Amino acid sequence: MTDKELENLLVTKLEGEKIDFSNLSDLAEFFDEDFPEYRDIDVTGS
Repeated sequence: MTDKELENLLVTKLEGEKIDFSNLSDLAEFFDEDFPEYRDIDVTGS
């Protein structure tokens, strides 16, 4: 999936929906439910 495709999915998903991305558990739940292909990506850089 390209960055542009991901951006389009996020915009479509977030229209009319408010998610507090400052809460990491909300962010993780959002990606686990809607973008399971990103579940195993290491975002910590370690």
